Amino acid sequence: MKMSRHTVVLAALIIFAMISPFVFLACDGSPSSSTETTAGDPGTTAPGDTTSGVAGSAAETTEDISSLADNDIRRFRDKVKAGDWGMALTAALEAGDSVYIPAGTYRMSSVKIPSGKTVYGDGDGTKIFPLGSILFDISGSAGEEIKLAEDMPDFSDTVKLTKSSGAKEGDLIYLMSQRNCTILEDCTYDWVLGRSYKSGVACFFAEFLTVAEVSDGGRTLRASGATVFPFYRADGSHESVPRKPAGTVSDYPYMRDGATVRLVRPVHDVTVRDLTVIECTGSAVVGSWMRDCVIERVTVRTEEKKVPKAGLCLLRISEALDCEVRGCSFLVPQKPAASLHQKSENYGDYNIARITRSYRSGFDGCYSDFSTHAFLIGKAHKNGTSYGCYGGNCTAENAIWGGVYVSGGCYNTEITGNTVKNSGRGLVAAGRKNYIADNDITLSLSPLTDYYYVRREQGGTAGIALIEGCAVDTVVENNRVSEAATAILIRDGYEETNIFEYGDITVRNNTVTDCVRGVMIYRHEANVGEKRLRLTVTGNSFSGGASGTRFAGKTAIVLDPETTGEVIKDNTFSNFTSEIYPAR
Repeated sequence: MKMSRHTVVLAALIIFAMISPFVFLACDGSPSSSTETTAGDPGTTAPGDTTSGVAGSAAETTEDISSLADNDIRRFRDKVKAGDWGMALTAALEAGDSVYIPAGTYRMSSVKIPSGKTVYGDGDGTKIFPLGSILFDISGSAGEEIKLAEDMPDFSDTVKLTKSSGAKEGDLIYLMSQRNCTILEDCTYDWVLGRSYKSGVACFFAEFLTVAEVSDGGRTLRASGATVFPFYRADGSHESVPRKPAGTVSDYPYMRDGATVRLVRPVHDVTVRDLTVIECTGSAVVGSWMRDCVIERVTVRTEEKKVPKAGLCLLRISEALDCEVRGCSFLVPQKPAASLHQKSENYGDYNIARITRSYRSGFDGCYSDFSTHAFLIGKAHKNGTSYGCYGGNCTAENAIWGGVYVSGGCYNTEITGNTVKNSGRGLVAAGRKNYIADNDITLSLSPLTDYYYVRREQGGTAGIALIEGCAVDTVVENNRVSEAATAILIRDGYEETNIFEYGDITVRNNTVTDCVRGVMIYRHEANVGEKRLRLTVTGNSFSGGASGTRFAGKTAIVLDPETTGEVIKDNTFSNFTSEIYPAR
C-alpha cells in the first residue's frame, strides 16, 4: 500500500522517539539529555519494579507494590507528576517517620522535612536530581521579637519581658542583644568578637536558652542555665553608632532598639542520610531554626559538564542548635579556574558548605574537592553570633581562601583533625577563642603565589591564619604544616580597625616542615606602638625547605619590630637562614 508523505514523516518521528535517550530538565529548568535510568519516568524501570512505569503514575502501571516496605517511597508513586517525586516524598513523610528511597534516579522538586523524620537511601545508588534551587528544606520558625522590660544582669538566667512571648516550661527561646559584637568601644577588649568593617556589617550577641520556669503571666522567664554572653539591655539608645561605610548602604546605621526574646519552634530530630544529589546548581540542603538534626553521608555533585556559577552554596544552615553535618562530600566535577576568583569581590564565590549564627553545631568527617571556602562557620549581617561550633576531621582540597574558615562574630570554636591540601590557606580564624589542633596541612602552592589575602609581603600562603585582629584567646597546637610560605600567620586585616591589639595567642608543639617561615606577625600600617597582644611560641619543631628548593627556609619566626611581651622558648630550628627576626 502506498503511504502518503505525511504518514512516512509521522512514522519516522515515532521511531525516533522510541530510540532517543530520555530528556529531562536540569536544576535551572533547561533541557538536559541523559540515558541514565530514572525512577518513575517514561520507559524506565525503578528498583524493584517488574514493569515499566508511565509518566510516574501508579494508575498507568501494573507495578505490584504489595511486597515493598511500608516506608518505601515507591508506595507513593501515584503522587508523582510529570516525573517529579517531590510530592511522593512529602506524602511518604506524612504517612510515617522514615522514608526509604531505594537505588535509582529521581527527579525531585523542593521538599520540606518536618520534625522527627528520617529520609535515607542506598548511598551512591540513590541519585536525586533537584528540579529547583533548594532540594531539602529543614526549617522551623521563630515568633515575634519581644523587648526586655529591664536590663538583664550579665551572665544571669532570668529575663523580664514587656509582654508574654507565649513560652512554656521546656520551650526554646532566642535571646538577641542590642549590642553589636564588633564594636570595640562598647564590648571592650574582653568581649569584642570581631572588628567593624567599612561595609557596615552588624552582628549582635545572641544565644539559645531553654525555659525552666515561667511566671508573672509569661513576662518573666527563667532559663535552665546562665547566658554565655553579657550585654542584654532593655534600651539600645546608648550603643555606639557603627563605623560609616565606605559607600552608600541603604540601612546604615543598622542598630537595635533593645534586646529581645523570640519563642522558637524548631524543626528537630531530622535525619537525612545515605543518598547522592546530582547535577546540583543550588542548595541541596537549607535549614534554619533547627535542633538535634543530622545530615549524614550525603554526597552533593554539581553539574558534570558545566562550571558552576559564582555564588554556589551546596549546604546552608543557620540558627541551628546541636546539629551536625557528618561524613558528607561536596564535589565539583568541572572546577573553575582559581585565578578567576582571587580578588576581594570573589571572596564568597564558592562557599560550598556553611553554618552561620548557630550554637554547638558543625562539620565532622566531610570532604570538599573545590571551593573558595570549603567549610565555613560564621555570622550574618543584622543577625546573631555563633557559639561552640566546630569543624573536625574534614578534608578540603583546592580551597582558594581556606579549607575551614571561622568568621568574626564566632566564639569558642574548635577546628581539629582536619586535612587541607593544595590550597591558598589551610585553616583561617577571624572569630575569638579558637582551639586549633591536630590538623594536617600541605598547601603545595608556589611560595610566589600572590593574591588578596594571600599577599606575599603579608605572609603569602599560610597553613594556619589568625586574621583581622580578633582571633585572640586562641591555642594552636599539635598541628602539622608543610609546603607553605608561612606555616602559622597572625595577620592584621586591610582596614585600620581590623588589627591585633590585645589578647593571647599560644602556638605550641606544632611540627613545621618545608616552609619558608614558621611563624609570622604581619601588622597593618595603622597598627603602631606597643600592644597588649601576648604571643607564646613554645615546644615547636620548625624545619624550612632545603636550600635551593622552592620552599627554602628563610627566617623561622618573623615578628614586627614593635612586638613586645612575646615568649619564645624550647623550639627547635633547622634549614633556616635565621631563627628570629628581629633578633632577640
